[in-house]
Amino acid sequence: MQTPILGWRDYLATGDDAVLAKDFDGMMERQLLAAINASGLVEKDPGQSSQVNGDLVDWPKANLDGYVFTRVNTVINTWQYEALVALAKIAQVLGKYADRERLTRQAQRMKDAINAVLLKSDGAYRDGLETEHSAQHGTDYPLAAGIT
Repeated sequence: MQTPILGWRDYLATGDDAVLAKDFDGMMERQLLAAINASGLVEKDPGQSSQVNGDLVDWPKANLDGYVFTRVNTVINTWQYEALVALAKIAQVLGKYADRERLTRQAQRMKDAINAVLLKSDGAYRDGLETEHSAQHGTDYPLAAGIT
């Protein structure tokens, strides 16, 4: 999910959209769009960090802060949200306006869902849907992404 974010930042620094145009379809294919559930959140087996589509949060294990991996993971949803925002901006630059609109709506829906079901009343985000635990990563990522 980092590829579109990095691609967008490269474009901002260089003004060159050639890589974005070449890689847009591939960036779209590598997102977890098929894993977005009816609530608008990525839901999948968290797997291990070394597996394809495994969740990588707060590696190495010695620094896990007790992070609880669940099928709906706050950090993974935050990364997907950021990727959708970047892809929408890339679509705008490339003149793919229908994609921009769809991706913008999907990002907003994900942001709203993250705040509706993962944000606790104390202002911290739960690590995931099936836990009340709040590791630092579970709250820092949404803050850094502008979800809060």
